[in-house]
Amino acid sequence: MENNELEFLKRLKDTFRVEATDHLRSISNGLLEMEKTPSQDRWTELTESVFRESHSLKGAARSVNLKTVESLCRAIESVFSALKHGSATPSAAMFDLLHTSMDIITGVVSSAEMEGSASDSEAARVNARSLEEILAEPSTPTAETGTPVAQAPSPGVNVPTANTMRVSVSRIDEILVQAEELVTIKLSVRQRRAELLAAQQSLQAWKDETSSPSGQQSSTASPRREERLQRDEALLGALSEQVTTLARNLGHDQYSINRMVDEHLESIKKAVMVPVSSLVEIFPKLIRDLARDQGKEVESIVLGAEVECDKRILEELKDPLIHLVRNAIDHGIQGAAGKITIAIAVPDSSHMEIRVSDDGVGIDPARVREAAIKSGIITRESAEKLDFDGTVALAFLSGVSTSPIITDISGCGLGLAIVREKVEGLGGSVAMNSRPHEGTTVRMLLPLTRSTFRGVLVRVTDREFIVPTVSVERISSVLRSAITMAGDKPMVRIDDVNYPVVDMAGVLGLTRRIRNGSPAGPLAGRLPDRIFVAILATANHRIAFQVDELVDELEVIQKSLGSMIQRMRNISGAVILGNGAVVPVLNVSDLVKSALLDAARTGTANKASKDPESAEPSSRIPKILVADDSITARSFLKNLLETAGYMVSTAVDGADAYARAIEGDFDLVVSDVDMPRMSGFELCTRIRGEKRLSALPVVLVTALESRDDHERGIDAGADAYIVKSSFEHSNLLEVVRRLL
Repeated sequence: MENNELEFLKRLKDTFRVEATDHLRSISNGLLEMEKTPSQDRWTELTESVFRESHSLKGAARSVNLKTVESLCRAIESVFSALKHGSATPSAAMFDLLHTSMDIITGVVSSAEMEGSASDSEAARVNARSLEEILAEPSTPTAETGTPVAQAPSPGVNVPTANTMRVSVSRIDEILVQAEELVTIKLSVRQRRAELLAAQQSLQAWKDETSSPSGQQSSTASPRREERLQRDEALLGALSEQVTTLARNLGHDQYSINRMVDEHLESIKKAVMVPVSSLVEIFPKLIRDLARDQGKEVESIVLGAEVECDKRILEELKDPLIHLVRNAIDHGIQGAAGKITIAIAVPDSSHMEIRVSDDGVGIDPARVREAAIKSGIITRESAEKLDFDGTVALAFLSGVSTSPIITDISGCGLGLAIVREKVEGLGGSVAMNSRPHEGTTVRMLLPLTRSTFRGVLVRVTDREFIVPTVSVERISSVLRSAITMAGDKPMVRIDDVNYPVVDMAGVLGLTRRIRNGSPAGPLAGRLPDRIFVAILATANHRIAFQVDELVDELEVIQKSLGSMIQRMRNISGAVILGNGAVVPVLNVSDLVKSALLDAARTGTANKASKDPESAEPSSRIPKILVADDSITARSFLKNLLETAGYMVSTAVDGADAYARAIEGDFDLVVSDVDMPRMSGFELCTRIRGEKRLSALPVVLVTALESRDDHERGIDAGADAYIVKSSFEHSNLLEVVRRLL
């Protein structure tokens, strides 16, 4: 195939992907609404709509030769044709098949080359046949009839996207008009340059004349000198008038340029604004699928999806929202039914608020407290001093999970930590409100656009930094005498609130200037009477950072650090000031973490100095026992864990593993479930029954993925339950690291 034909086919597929996304969205939304049993009129309307959308998608798939998509669309079309004419009866099994068919199509469309694999083709064939069987037997459409349901690649999450977006014609016209106006500015700048050159030439001619020998000689004769002075005065007067006119004109041009740049930037911002519906529309189906997997019926409500936001921000919010939804289903909603609400609002002209709420059991502060203590994040003494809100806030810390078992959905203690890091990385904040038996609400406050932001320019030692204004709670000048000690920590009281004081220079690793022979800081040397502090806030902490100077507040455009520096501690990017200086932008979340970590290290160092043995690290390599009746699986797991640096022994089944555990000294057990002589469930129960082994972590890796099997794993006392169908090497290694 020639290059021109290949390029044409690529463009055709890109066009199809955009079109298919719209059809898939309409079909999925229609199926979800039909499951809620709408009125008869609405049912009829939805049936006709889905029928037409599937027919259109079938034709579009045929044009790019996607046989897998075409065959499934034909089957879906047949189902809705039968529903239209009353020759088929809707059922739960039918909707499950239709949703699975949509997942298969979505997987094919979202793949890089849109060429379905052999497994995709087989899944499509099985589902199409199953839909035909349901149509053939409308009187017995139950899930227990043995109708096979093919499994889709990644159900519920993989809505296809293209590297394109739709922009209204009116917005494009607005940008075009502004671009045309820039031509006028271009001509004005050209004219100002000509005026400046003319003034420069006049000045140079005068300099040449006065510096020439004839000019110098004539200046000695009195009559000529008088004439010369008059000419110089006239020339300087003309130059002065030229410069005055030029300065005035440049002022007008600057005003026009500022206005045009601001308007142009706002128009570009609007052009990349998309409705939040483009993100949240996937969640009703995602919630449905996750809830079904756990045997629950969860209603989803989305409010305010018409709010528009920067496309780049929405792309970053997908993972946090998925984590919140999973948490709500897995932890919040404990009964057979519940409700999750995603509400979007615009509290002011520059921010968007997203609330994710559930009507579940709420967060148990005692369990959060114990999880944080167990993970070593906080001491029991400190945890017991926290109030309810402070305890709940611990759930945002990495490694804190109240799940009784680690699964592919939850239990690693990463979900809320990822939410916080993503939101704060976007210049936003996150908070959680929960009460026992009243449900949980997570509130995310985010900027509507990402291109520019306001920042406070501060000086620390001899360097300048930008702090995002959104993270600055307040800026104060405080008396040195206002700083007091709480134990070994400096504190300052502002408006009846106590804040820990941290020297920003120390956190950033900078050497503070020396004043009168002593280092400047909140507690050392001879300090000025007053110091500047910027109170920086994250979801859980507020710290007063001492800085040397508060320079200005500016509107700036942040530049990335580039591919060579993907991540730098405490720094999120850089801005270029008007004088050309490149100034780092501080990552406030990192800054607060660094301050807390430094404090923790200081405390650990103090403790170690009193108890040297407690600070001595252990060099022992952890020993892991792997139990599986399959030699292939045993070899694979043994190799994976040994490559990661662990010592590994193997057992051929549960009974062999139990005997080895009794005799040996293992740090963790990784076991299959379905084994002869003794299953993984029985092995776990026996280990928990042995006093010496009762705390030994057990990870079950199995093909059994039903909710009943998960619950059996919990009842048996397993610490983690990993399903082989969703198995990834990194998942197992991460779980092992967390449990050791």
